[in-house]
Amino acid sequence: MIEIIYPVPEVFPDNRARFIQIINTCYALAQQGLNVNLVTGIRKKYSIEDLYKFYGLKTCETLKITKLPILRREKAKYFKISLNDLFYFSFLVFLLTKQKKHNSIIFLRHLKLANFLLRLKKFFKIPMIFEAHEIFHLSTLNRKKQKTLKKIETNVYKNMNALISLSYELKEFLINNFDIDKEQIFVVPDAVKKEWFLIEKKPLYICYTGSLYKWKGVDVLISAMKYIPNEKLLIVGGGERLEELKELAMKNHLSDRIIFAGEVPHTLIPEYLSKAKIAVLPNTAYETSKFSSPLKLFEYMAAGIPIVASDLPVFREILQNQKNALFFEPGNSQALANAIKQILTSDELAQKLSENAKKTAEKYTYEKRAEKIYTILKKLKYD
Repeated sequence: MIEIIYPVPEVFPDNRARFIQIINTCYALAQQGLNVNLVTGIRKKYSIEDLYKFYGLKTCETLKITKLPILRREKAKYFKISLNDLFYFSFLVFLLTKQKKHNSIIFLRHLKLANFLLRLKKFFKIPMIFEAHEIFHLSTLNRKKQKTLKKIETNVYKNMNALISLSYELKEFLINNFDIDKEQIFVVPDAVKKEWFLIEKKPLYICYTGSLYKWKGVDVLISAMKYIPNEKLLIVGGGERLEELKELAMKNHLSDRIIFAGEVPHTLIPEYLSKAKIAVLPNTAYETSKFSSPLKLFEYMAAGIPIVASDLPVFREILQNQKNALFFEPGNSQALANAIKQILTSDELAQKLSENAKKTAEKYTYEKRAEKIYTILKKLKYD
């Protein structure tokens, strides 16, 4: 029996996409019969049962959640702190004191933790696998920081037993820019829970769910509403840019047609999607978008909502124009509006996109994702 040790130097529960993806992936792997140990920080006053409830999951005997101390005050108003040393030390003690098993594997997605653990890989003799979601050195304009991050990435990508990439676009980048053996990289996209296929729809709004970062293109979507009279837009998501986007809506005289729901628990997102006529993925052609595999893409499809998406290569890996989505030129609010109006004025097109999206989503459940990862793990050599 393979045992997966999944260290996360952050604090659960959290409503952000990476936390949702991590715990659902761990849960699905445990459902495959694997022993999974999610080693992480847990917020004060939260029990393990509370954590399961937060993510809408039932307790699972083969998924163990181990709490380790972690010092973080990132959301504090004053004296913000993000020090991982305490977690790193505690995790090393955890590895030293646990009963060693010949079929254990460390599953990672945090770059600096992976780089730290590689120094001790020979000592612990445990295979390591890294799940790549982005290229970190491309996200900063600081040349010194960029150089440091690229050096860390090179070390991690070249010395893992295997790499998982969320997209073929990211896999090709890793091969071409880090001289990685293509046989060591496996593409496993993000996924959706089976429950999302059961959403009953009462369409009212054009809809966007998720984070509000500039590269997500919500600004473009708001501007597109100028060209779609008599329709309302529902934006579900919070963060630092929420007030900025409300001001944008106000400047464009759209406040009466744009509803900002703010941040809501992920377990309530299906309720909001049940009201969606159309769901939008308005990502801009920014470096971060280049490798994005957003959870919302799979959630929109499973819910059977007609999708309008930016014409980006990474989306084309999952979506097909005029079959299960309509594409538009990234950053072009007029083109986005035209695509939305095309669906609004054709029930036949809306139904075709909806049905095909749902069929596509069947290949991207967390169960399917866990099966793919399990297949990869079985190929690794264990000491």
